[in-house]
Amino acid sequence: MSEVIKHKSFIKEQTQRPSRAEAEKAVETLLRWAGENPQREGLRGTAARVVRAWEEYFSGCDLGGAKELSR
Repeated sequence: MSEVIKHKSFIKEQTQRPSRAEAEKAVETLLRWAGENPQREGLRGTAARVVRAWEEYFSGCDLGGAKELSR
């Protein structure tokens, strides 16, 4: 087994995936850190949009690349 796969398996065993609510709270925290109000009109819903974007961005991480690379 490659070192990358071993490392990824180790990380999964050692960490728990935060909930969607926790992820959205983290985004709100970063917005506040940047001096923004997450509840102002232009930013309402931003935390949920960011979390959905990250879900899409990382959606292929658990698939592995062998099938796609063999095309």
